[in-house]
Amino acid sequence: KSKWAVKQKATPGQYPVDDIQTYLKEDIIPYSSIQDASGYIQYWHKASKTWPHLAKMGLDYCSAPGKLSNHFSTV
Repeated sequence: KSKWAVKQKATPGQYPVDDIQTYLKEDIIPYSSIQDASGYIQYWHKASKTWPHLAKMGLDYCSAPGKLSNHFSTV
């Protein structure tokens, strides 16, 4: 089970609004909006009011530690 999954009730024939569907219908976010928010983490923090579940996933993604890969090592 996904940690982002949220239990939502829907009446037959109706489905709850999904953050990702709403987000994808919006215009592309200009980089200036990210800069105005002082970076990606602050952008997603501010976006939590509009897209709470999507913002949680965005914050988790942006704050995950990076990993160095040795796939192209010449040794």
